[in-house]
Amino acid sequence: MEKVNQKQYWDKVAEDKKFTTQLDIDLLSKYLKKDFLIVDYGCGYGRTMNGNISNGFILI
Repeated sequence: MEKVNQKQYWDKVAEDKKFTTQLDIDLLSKYLKKDFLIVDYGCGYGRTMNGNISNGFILI
């Protein structure tokens, strides 16, 4: 999808979009240790970071 079309799509569906894919904490834990600092940047609203915080990771 072209960038212009992506913007139009997300502008249209953003308020109602439901994300159901859960973050795989077990997989993430293989590569990161507790008390690691994680920078959340990019697109989205940080929904996957709640699981990280509750599992001992630190969000900055």
